[in-house]
Parts: sequence; structure tokens; C-alpha cells
Amino acid sequence: MAEFKANTGGRSVTASTTGTSIDAEGSDDITVGGSATGKTHTLAVDGLNASFDPESSAEVDRDATPDLGTFSITVELTAFGDDIYVTSTGTTEDITLTSVAANTGFNYDLTGTSTAVTNIDSSADTVAATAGNVYVLHEGDPETFTLTVTGQSNTSIFAQLQLGAIQYGTDKDDVYNQTLYLNASDYKTTSVSLSN
Repeated sequence: MAEFKANTGGRSVTASTTGTSIDAEGSDDITVGGSATGKTHTLAVDGLNASFDPESSAEVDRDATPDLGTFSITVELTAFGDDIYVTSTGTTEDITLTSVAANTGFNYDLTGTSTAVTNIDSSADTVAATAGNVYVLHEGDPETFTLTVTGQSNTSIFAQLQLGAIQYGTDKDDVYNQTLYLNASDYKTTSVSLSN
């Protein structure tokens, strides 16, 4: 059990233990050893919750030369603690997806291709901001976001789109000051073959 003091930002917590720290009942019959480390849990006073939408898809245009793949990932985002603002245009291809740079928006990886076009579409309303229109998510109201990426390759490959991070803010003029990291192995399309 952990008790936290008042929080004005975000905090992370990870639990770990080793066999030497455990006092086991029935120790005459049990040998305790090894170690365990839990996942990192992030605590936040405002931010986004995300869920993957199975409507995500991968399609191939075989009439194009090379084949043209169109990949779409849809997520449902819900703001908590405050209204949240998300870019309507910012996307960045990043093969790591685990430690993204500032001001990069939707971070994705389209394996093995040269990206041609990216697009963000959402059910959320847009509002005017310094850098142009941005999406607004009102606290507690879920909205869908779809990232669509098209790509081709100069070699025959299997290609797949993964979404790893989304940047957001509580200020419409700063939609990049916090990052929601996703498990890219869960937020992905099927893999399809593209021929050159």
C-alpha cells in the first residue's frame, strides 16, 4: 500500500522486491529467492485515458507502383481532470516510440516504408489557437481520433503501423507539453505485404 501527498503535476511509482526481503509462512517448506519488478504506474491530476479501437485497418492498392499501403489506427481518448487540447496536424515518424521529442504530436512508426501522407481525423470539436485549429476534449467526454498514414517501399516488405505516443496540453496554445505513452504493441494495425 502506498500513500501519496497532494499532487499538482504527475508522478510515477514502481514496486520491486527481492527474495531476501520476504518473510514467508511455512518457511520450512518454502525456499524464497529471485526478484520481481512491477511496471511503472503514472499518477496524474489531469490528462488522457486511451483505448484501442478495433476499426483500425491496413489496406493495399496493388494498382500503384510500388504498392501503396494505407494504414489507419483509431483510438478513443477521454480527458480527465481538465479539458485537454490535442494537435490537429502534428505527426512524427519515430522508430523508438518510447522517449519522444518535444513538439512532435502523434508519434508513430510505419515499418519499412517511405511515408507519403499523414492525416489526423477526430470526432472532437476544434478551436482556434496560436498555431491554428486544435482539437478540444471536454473532461469526461470520449472522442475518437484516427491517424492515417500512407506509404510505399522500394523493396518487397511486410509493413505495419504502430502508434506510440500522443502529446497534449491543458492550454490550447500549448498542445505539446505533456505526453501520453501507449504500448505500441497493442496500438497497431495488421501487417500487410507491399511489393515494389
